[in-house]
Amino acid sequence: MRPELDVSERIDEALVTWFARAQTPIPPEDVVEIAAHGSPVVLDLLLRRALGMGARLAEAGEFTQRAFLAGKIDLTQAEAVRDLIRGADASQVRQAASQMGGALSRRVGPVKHGVGWS
Repeated sequence: MRPELDVSERIDEALVTWFARAQTPIPPEDVVEIAAHGSPVVLDLLLRRALGMGARLAEAGEFTQRAFLAGKIDLTQAEAVRDLIRGADASQVRQAASQMGGALSRRVGPVKHGVGWS
């Protein structure tokens, strides 16, 4: 039986980055990102410690949903995030990245607002 590590022991170093809501549109709130070495034991300890201090894991699609609901991205951009994640080849990823940047929204925007209709 292996002895457990004490979570107060220093076992690794990590990089913690704080993203203030004013600096990034997605997600539209403050976020902390933690980058650590890939040891499963270290990551498990880090995750348990963060959760014990009140952090929570983001749900799948949560950042995109919040950005959409806050009006930071439109529906075509939100769908493009899904397409990027599911992209099976470079062409699909390229197309999704273009749509994430608003390419489709810019093309259909004038039609959506009645510009060019006779």
